[in-house]
Amino acid sequence: MGRGGRWSRFVGVVCILAAGPAAAFDPAPWLGTWHLVVHYQDAADPNPEAWHWEDRIWVLAREGERLSWTEYAIVRFEDETGRFADLGTSHARRLGRRWEPSAFQLGEIVGPGLRVDPRGMRSKQLELASEERYGSVTGRGAAANQSADHVGYVESGSIEVDEDGLARFEMRSRFQFAAGSEEAGWLRYGVEETGDESFAGRYERDGTRVGRFWARATRIRAPEEGAGAEELQVDLVPKRRLKNQAPVFLALLRPGRYGSERSIRVETVPAGAELELFYLRNGAQLAYKKGSAPLRVRLPRRLKVSELDYFVARARAPGYETQETSVPVISDVTLLQIPLQPLGNELLAAAHSHLAGRTALALDTSELPNLRSYRGADGINVIFLRTAPGSEELAAALGALRSPHLARVGLLAAGEDLVVQLELTPEAVEQGLDLRVLSAPGASHFSHRTVVVLASPTAAVARVARTRQALARIGGERVFGCGSSFDGALRAALERDALSRALAPGSRTMGPTLRAAMRRLGEISDEGTLQLEDGSTLDLRRPLELELAMSRAAEVRGYLSLLRALCEELEDEQWRATALQGLVAPAEQGQAFPAALSAAQDAEARCRLAASPGSVY
Repeated sequence: MGRGGRWSRFVGVVCILAAGPAAAFDPAPWLGTWHLVVHYQDAADPNPEAWHWEDRIWVLAREGERLSWTEYAIVRFEDETGRFADLGTSHARRLGRRWEPSAFQLGEIVGPGLRVDPRGMRSKQLELASEERYGSVTGRGAAANQSADHVGYVESGSIEVDEDGLARFEMRSRFQFAAGSEEAGWLRYGVEETGDESFAGRYERDGTRVGRFWARATRIRAPEEGAGAEELQVDLVPKRRLKNQAPVFLALLRPGRYGSERSIRVETVPAGAELELFYLRNGAQLAYKKGSAPLRVRLPRRLKVSELDYFVARARAPGYETQETSVPVISDVTLLQIPLQPLGNELLAAAHSHLAGRTALALDTSELPNLRSYRGADGINVIFLRTAPGSEELAAALGALRSPHLARVGLLAAGEDLVVQLELTPEAVEQGLDLRVLSAPGASHFSHRTVVVLASPTAAVARVARTRQALARIGGERVFGCGSSFDGALRAALERDALSRALAPGSRTMGPTLRAAMRRLGEISDEGTLQLEDGSTLDLRRPLELELAMSRAAEVRGYLSLLRALCEELEDEQWRATALQGLVAPAEQGQAFPAALSAAQDAEARCRLAASPGSVY
């Protein structure tokens, strides 16, 4: 069964407990930590007969006269067999069938427990309103004075018990408009049977998803937890002598409570958060220590403390909001679990390009960021306020990035802020590059793009002229013939959607260059006609068809070969591959693009070998 702690900060929600039966509602049978598995069919799915599954963890805990209800939607097993395909990649997906825990997975559930990801967490807090109900009246997204253009979002939850003692858990969400409200969705779990540390019943969502759910008692497993691990202890007993706050006879009557040693174990989800620990009496700080969760904190005996003595734990972790929780030292709390809320904004992806003396680093975040930038002697720091750093793979990819202007790119989590550190090369420092920060559409509809541009403030006109001259030197012999083999092989090796996004005409940094390159391709093509992969043609002598060619740039034959030739004209040999990747695959990480480029070069070499005298082909 799960262990509840006193949590002082929750995601704001409206939690209204529906009126129960005549008898007082006793939440005790439902308290604990539960793993839920749901099987359902979706009438709105193109195949309504198909079965789907999902799982989650609930933590139901009593906190004095309150109940807390926390849900984790992302659950991790040591053995993920039967749950996901391509796990660990960007294409991971849930297997479309009715997954049920195997014998080994059941052992994890009832034994050591499961791991959770706080990014899928939401919490509700219910206050005791009467003998028969719990509820609160704080809402997320609700506004007291809504203007005509304001839209609020409110979630509500309820728990009610029928005359047989079976519970029904329900969640609802609404959009709040100035003229009223509109229901956004609802979710219901109706318990129909109970067992030994388990319960099951009917699942319904929005009137279209219908199925069954099963819940089993489990626990949340800390990532660093391991057999035989020595527990870290911190002494928070004030150094100044404390007088007895409780009558001495209480220690004689109840020595186990008032006279024995007092300690609290502090855990965070995720584990490993940095902790600041305070001992306060009537608001004054008597002791202070630091540590990392999980740890055990030694406190004074209850004989020495009063109701004005509080233990305060402040938890910090990269990518999460700072959480502060207080517990009366005189209370019976022995375990303090602090779930950390992920920051609302997160770095999702990055893309890099460099051409003709201008470098652009595009950073996609889940929300519109609040930015600060500071320039030092040999680098630039761009600070994304209240933003999580994203995945380790993304940080590694940025760390491996090199260009004529960038010696290193690093990510630093500074409290709740993300610092993007741009270390400039000596050449870039000597040039005195100008810094511009632009906003652009993200790679998806659910992201925002920030583009950091480094370029010489006095070389813009010369850069444009240099690019035009480079394009004028490119003839058909460098694009067509065996160049077509390079073009086709590189296009086949790159992901089509990513290539289309890279060559889209809307870019404020590379858009003019890409358009000029397409126009040059039309000039060196037969009668200004471009060939597309599907066999259709476009006549670039017509302005409208140039726009159409730009929108379908990933399908235009010869375009990638021309861009390669442009990079050869503008960049030194060591930076040509970097420049080409910035044009056609700026977001690609690792060795994927070098491998695709090598395969395209091999295809071109085979073509030239076949065309040479004495070839065996």
